[in-house]
Amino acid sequence: MAGFCYLCSVSPPLSVFLRFFVTILLPTVSNRWASLLIIRLIHSMIYNLWQNIINSYQLWKKRKNEIKN
Repeated sequence: MAGFCYLCSVSPPLSVFLRFFVTILLPTVSNRWASLLIIRLIHSMIYNLWQNIINSYQLWKKRKNEIKN
């Protein structure tokens, strides 16, 4: 079956939907997934940075009190 086109054999509404999905919806969905992934990565990096700052401050405060006593 050389030259067989699956989209041509499908009824026109489904063919139009598939063309619409591939050209418009699929890039939009993948862009949203990519942006959500970037937001999650930034969130986790900020959270880790915040935890490191708090932990460092607590350790500094503890050492300061140990030296004082």
